[in-house]
Amino acid sequence: MNRVGQGKAWYIASRNDLSFQRDFYGALIKQLALPRALAIDLPPGVVVQRRTDGEQAFLFVQNFTGQVQQLSLPAGLSDLIDGSVVGGSLVLAPWGCRVLSVPLTEGTSL
Repeated sequence: MNRVGQGKAWYIASRNDLSFQRDFYGALIKQLALPRALAIDLPPGVVVQRRTDGEQAFLFVQNFTGQVQQLSLPAGLSDLIDGSVVGGSLVLAPWGCRVLSVPLTEGTSL
C-alpha cells in the first residue's frame, strides 16, 4: 500500500485465485464503506453500475454470462429505452444489458 495525496493505492503484481480476490476487494469495500449500486443479491456474472445526474439514478444492469438471468428488483424503476415500468422480476438475456432509472427523492433507497 502506498499513500497518494490523501488516499491510498495498492499495486498487485501477482496471479491470485478467486478467494484472494473476494477477500482483498471485500475488505476494501468494507473499509471504505462503499455503497452497493442496487441492494439486491445478484447471480454470478451479473453486475450493476450506478450513475446519477443529481436528479435521477441510472442503473446499468449487465449479464456477463451465456445464460438467461433473472433478478428481483425493487419497485419504481423505469427502462430508459421504452419507458416501461420495471419492478419485481427482470429477465436478462445472455450477454444482455438493461439501463434503468429512478428519480432521486428523499428516502430513495435502492
